[in-house]
Amino acid sequence: MPIEIDESTRRCTLIGDHLRQEAAGSDIEIMTDEDLRMSIAVLGEQRLPIT
Repeated sequence: MPIEIDESTRRCTLIGDHLRQEAAGSDIEIMTDEDLRMSIAVLGEQRLPIT
C-alpha cells in the first residue's frame, strides 16, 4: 500500500485497492512486522502493509 504525504498540511493518505484513508502524520506509526518481514503503517487498529 502506498502512502502519500502532503508536506504543507502534514497529512498522510494510505492508499489501497479498496481503501483510501487520510490522517494527520503524527497519528500514523510506521513499524516493521517481523512475521510479514515488511514495513507496516498502523492507524488506530488498522495495520496496513507498505509497498
